Parts: sequence; C-alpha cells; structure tokens
Amino acid sequence: MSSAHHEVADDQAAASRQIAARSVLTASWPRLVPVLVTLIAAVYLVPFVDRGWIPHDEGLLGQSAERVLNGEIPHRDFDDTYTGGQSLLHAQAFRWLGIRLESLRWVLFAATLVFVPVVYSIAARVSSPGLAALVTLNCVVWSVPNYFAAMPSWYVLFLATFGVAFLLRYLDTGQDRWLFAAGLCGGLALLLKIVGLYFIAAALLFLAFHESQRDAAGEHSRKRSWGFAALVALIGTTLAAMVIKLVGASGRSDFTSVVHLLVPSGAVCLALILVAVRSARGSFGAHLRQLTRTVATLLGGVAVPVLLFLLFYIRLNALVPLYQGVIVLPTLRLEHTDVGLPPGLTLVLVLLPTSVLLAGLVPPSRQRLVFMTRAIVVLIVGLLLYFGNARYYEIWYSLRGLLPVVAVAVCGLLVWQNSAGREEPTRHALFLITATAALFSLIQFPYAAPVYFCYYAPLLLLAVHFLVASIPRLRFAFVALLVLYGGFGVCHLNQGYWTLPANRVAANDHRLNIDRAALHVSAGQQRDYETIVKLIHDHSPADAPILASPDCPQIYFLSERRNPTRTMYDFFDRREDRIQGLVAMLTEARVDVAVINLKPVFSPPLDGRLEKAIRASLPNRTQVGDFIVAWRTPRDD
Repeated sequence: MSSAHHEVADDQAAASRQIAARSVLTASWPRLVPVLVTLIAAVYLVPFVDRGWIPHDEGLLGQSAERVLNGEIPHRDFDDTYTGGQSLLHAQAFRWLGIRLESLRWVLFAATLVFVPVVYSIAARVSSPGLAALVTLNCVVWSVPNYFAAMPSWYVLFLATFGVAFLLRYLDTGQDRWLFAAGLCGGLALLLKIVGLYFIAAALLFLAFHESQRDAAGEHSRKRSWGFAALVALIGTTLAAMVIKLVGASGRSDFTSVVHLLVPSGAVCLALILVAVRSARGSFGAHLRQLTRTVATLLGGVAVPVLLFLLFYIRLNALVPLYQGVIVLPTLRLEHTDVGLPPGLTLVLVLLPTSVLLAGLVPPSRQRLVFMTRAIVVLIVGLLLYFGNARYYEIWYSLRGLLPVVAVAVCGLLVWQNSAGREEPTRHALFLITATAALFSLIQFPYAAPVYFCYYAPLLLLAVHFLVASIPRLRFAFVALLVLYGGFGVCHLNQGYWTLPANRVAANDHRLNIDRAALHVSAGQQRDYETIVKLIHDHSPADAPILASPDCPQIYFLSERRNPTRTMYDFFDRREDRIQGLVAMLTEARVDVAVINLKPVFSPPLDGRLEKAIRASLPNRTQVGDFIVAWRTPRDD
C-alpha cells in the first residue's frame, strides 16, 4: 500500500510539473513569438544582402557617401538627390565597415531587423500571436527582399512604422513623451528624404481625429462642438487640396492616378471630417487647447533633428544651397523621372482579394454555406499559388490596387459605427494606420516604378489587418489571403528583382570581382563593369578625375576615380556654362578617360558638343555593353 501510495504521489507530482511547465510555456509564448519571427526574417534576408543591383542607384549611394567621407557637404559641394541625411549616415558606414557597397547593405539589414519586431508589436495589438506573426512575415516578404539596396525610402518606411508604434503607445498611455518620440521619427525621416512629410501629415490627421472623439465637456456630453468640427473639416479639406495640387503639378488627371493617389488620401480626409461632425462634443476652447498642445509636442519632436541639421548648414554658410537642393531641384523630377501607374484595367484584379474577404461575411447561421465558401477560398488560394508564375501580374496588381478599396472601406466603417464606441482605441489605431498608408502611398509620385509599391506595402497590410480585426468574421478569409500573397512573394516575387518576375530578369549568379562591390549580378553586368573598371585603371592614375556621363555615378565609385562635377544625374545641372566647362576639362588635358552612357535612365543622351570634344581629345575608344570608354593614352597591348 505504501509503495502504491508513493507511485500515485509521484504521478501527481509529475503531472503537476507538466502542468506548471505548460503554464510557463503558455505565459512565455507571446514574448517568444516576436523573437522567433525576427530570427526567421534574419535567416531569410541574409541571401538577399549581396544579390542584385540597379547600378545607377548603387553608384548614387556610394559616391554620395564617399564624397561626404572626403569632407564634402551635400548640396553645398555636390547635388545630393535627397535631403542629405542618408549620405551622412552612409559615410559613417564606410568609415566603420569599409568603402564597399556591401557596407551600406549590412546597415540596411540591421535596420530591417529592428523594423520586424516593431511591425509585430503593432499587428499583435488586435490579433493572436500566430496571426500577427503571419502578417509580419508578409510585410517582410513584400518589402526589402524585392530591392535590397540601402535606398532612403526603406528607412523612411521604417521610421514611419516606428512613429506609428509610438503614437499607438500614446493612445494607450496618454503620455506626451510618445508623441515627442513619434515626432522625432518624422524629423529623422525628413532628413533622409522629403517624403517624410507624409508621415508627419498622417500623424497630424490622427491627432485631429483623436481629439474629435474626446468628450471635452465631461462624460457623455450632449453638447455638440460645431466649432471644433468646422476646424477639423478645414484641416481635412486643406490636406486633401494639397494632395490634389501635388498630383496635379505633373498634369496627371487620368483615372488611374486619381484612384491610386487621390482616393486613399481623400477617403481618409473624408472619414476625419464626417466622424468629427458626428462625434465632436464639448467646449471648442478645450478641444483647441488640447489639440494645440498635442500638435506642438509632436512638432517639437520633428523640430529637434531638423533644427540641428539646419544649424549645421547655417554654421557652414550653406543654407541657400540646402534650400536649392531640397526644395528647388526635386521639381526637375517631374520632367525627367515620371513613371506612370499600372493601367486602369488592372484595377479589376482587386476583385480577387475583395471577393475573398467579402466571402467571409457569410452569416454564421448558414453553416453549410460557410463551409463551402471556405473550401472555395482554400481552392482558389491553392490554384493561384500553383500557377503563380503564369498569374504573376494578376496577383501583383490585385494587391497593388487594394489600398483605395481599403481606405474607402475604413472610411465607411468609421462613419457607420455609432458614436457610442468612439473611445474604442482600435478605431483610433485603424484610422492612424490607414492614414499613414494612404499618405505614404504618395511616394509613388512622380516615379511609380513597381518597387515603389513595396515602400508602403507593409503599411497597407497592417491597415487590412486592423480592418479585419474590426470585422472578426473576415479573419479566415484574411488568413487565406495572407497565405496566398505570402506564398506568392516567397515563390515568385522574391525570386525576381525590382519586382520583375524571375523569368524577366537575368539571373544574379555572378559575383563582381571589383574591390568596392562583390555583389551577385548578371553575367553581362559582371563582364561589362569589370572590363570598364580595368580600362579606367589602365588609362588613368589612381584618384584622378574622369568623366562619366550621362547618369552613371556607379562608374566613378567602382573605379575609385573622382567626379570633377557636382552632379550625379545630369538633368539636375541646369547651369548654362556646364557644357563649356566640361569641354574645357577635356581640351586642357585634365581628364584622361571618359565613359559615355548610351542608355541613360533619366537624362537626355550626351550633348553633341561634349561628344565632339571627347572624340577630339580622347581618340582611343571601345564599346563595352551600353557604354563607350574613351581614353587619351594609347592602349597597352
């Protein structure tokens, strides 16, 4: 009996230990998931770090950073394509990691690994850890792997996402420090690229929305604040008018531009106005004081990095060049870098995700219909994944055109919901994320190359996630779509480059044998650039100036030769004496090698006067791919 008693006691103790272990695991699971997701992202992203390139982009980043490292100042000494903060950051990357393109990419890799858990923390607010993980991994797949270059747009996306996370913390706690932190993110984004303004605008809309929902006269006040509603309407209308003016600056008024660029922002502004008219209650003065305080706190955070940056330029007496470079020169992009949005007919493909989500609205009482609907959804997902490469653009465009639908749906949901739930934090978060996605989608203007969708795709996915959280019956259909788009991304989208299908781009399976770039590129690019760099090294002394034009900053950077001009892309230089100055360099024998780009991406072909001077001064020449290399000294055979 004693032995049996001990056995029973041992079994009970073992069972207790198992229960305790399961309890510990269950309690730890939510904290382990973001770590696991980040590790998965890290392992997945490593092979992309040195894969593929767009040469002129890499050359722009590399040459700008090197010139800063050598003591030059963006905008004062050379035409920085962006605000200038990116070049300062990359100069430090070169200082600590070496003057190589891979150094910039490893910094991007590290920043992405900070971005991943922040995305998870946002998604986990309204879903289980498993669903939040699935959303986060989709955000990864649809972003950086498609173009693993250290472009400022990636960093602006990261900072906007961090800013959203800080604003959500403000929503939870009401503490102003989170507002200030969000403002810091906006200010830092501005220093990288002017499109950081889009996040700041979204944050201001969020503060107006948040304040319009607050009862400024006490609990359940019946007094409408028509004055504050009018102020909010003015804010929303002003922003919508600014977006219309921005897009109209290029003369775009076609249906596609209206749907992709104006509808999302317009829907958000309309939601702000209509919700404020329905819900704003209490004292106008109390609302105005509170809104002024929160806006001042946010803009105070924005001001800190921006003022430090301006003081740096004031100290160098370079404020005018900064203004020219950041405000004036970008207007030239409207003339030279205009890439249109997808054809209007592609918007029909939005019916794919929309119909799948609408299928989730089947009433729960109709169990058989629910089962059949779910089975059809799973079948559609499976077939589309199986035939994914054949249906590449159909799936791609079906997601790219989804933001206008989501923005309109969110507008309708926020307006339709009765005001009794206006303090619901999820509604505020839904507005914030949708507003950020809608305004940040303007990054496609005026250059709407496919990869520019990837710069805001994570924000779109988060907006859909929060919309689904407001309508729980959509969850199964949403999971099906995440499987579809995630599987498509891994199996097809990420196998290409710059969001072109893998069967449309040359395989990036040849490593460049150049000191400043050991990236995996196509066989043709490897052959051409290694040949060009060798010719330049053979016919010009180290660190000597050469001339590479138009639009080929990568030539200067890869060959370790100086750019004697202040330009990266030729169309930015509108000086009347520019051609005369370049011709003088050639005739006075200050340049021994010239490289002519026969297929510039942005600028017009080489000026005839300059080409004539090159022929006269540098008689030896050979064509290498899309470039002509000309040099002064005889070829060493």
